[in-house]
Amino acid sequence: MFGFNEISVFKWLFWYLFIMAILYCIMDVYLISDHVYYDSYIAQYSEQQIASLLAFKSRYRFLVIFLFLVIELLKFFCVSCILWIGVYLYNKELTFRALFKLVVAANYIFLIVFLIKLIWLLFYPNVSVDEIQSFYPLSLLSVVGYTNVDRIWIYPLQIFNLFELGYLLLLARGISFYLRVDYDFSFRIVISSYLPALLIWLILSMYLFAVLTP
Repeated sequence: MFGFNEISVFKWLFWYLFIMAILYCIMDVYLISDHVYYDSYIAQYSEQQIASLLAFKSRYRFLVIFLFLVIELLKFFCVSCILWIGVYLYNKELTFRALFKLVVAANYIFLIVFLIKLIWLLFYPNVSVDEIQSFYPLSLLSVVGYTNVDRIWIYPLQIFNLFELGYLLLLARGISFYLRVDYDFSFRIVISSYLPALLIWLILSMYLFAVLTP
C-alpha cells in the first residue's frame, strides 16, 4: 500500500505531530494578529482585558500546543480502540499496534484542512476570531454558514465534511490491506464501529456545550 508498511508507527506519529505543531504555530503566531482579537472582542471587553488575554496567550503558547498534541494522541488511541473492538466483533484479528499506525497515517488527510485554513487566512487576514474558529472547508457548516445556525450546531456541522469521509475510506482501505479482505467488508467494520462512537461523542459534546455555555 504505497510503502505504508515500510514506515514505522513512530515515524508516522512523529512527522504528523511535528507538521501539525509547525502549522499551528504559523497560524497562531504569524497569521492571527493581535488586531484580530481587538476587532473581535472590543465590543465585549476593555482594551486592558484584551491585552491581558493576549499576554496570557503568548506566555502559555507552547503549553497550549503541547496540550493540543496530547489531545491528538488521545484521539488516536480512542479511535484505535474503537476499530479494534469493531474488528473483534467481526471475528477477525488485528493487533492494536497495526490499527494505531493506520489511524495515525489516515489522519494525515486532516493536515490538508489546516493548510487550506492557512491559505484562507493569507487571503483574508481581517476575519474575526469566530470566523476563524468556525471555518472548515468542504463541511456542512461551510454550506449553511455559521451565522445561520445556533452555536451548539457549529461543531457537529463541521464534523460532517468530505475530509471525514476520506478518513473513513482510508481506514477501510488500511483494514482491508491488513486483514486481506474485500473493501466492502472492511468498510462495514469501519462504519459499524467508528460512526456510532462519533455519534455518541457529538451528543456528549453538544450536551456539555449546552451545560457549560451561559
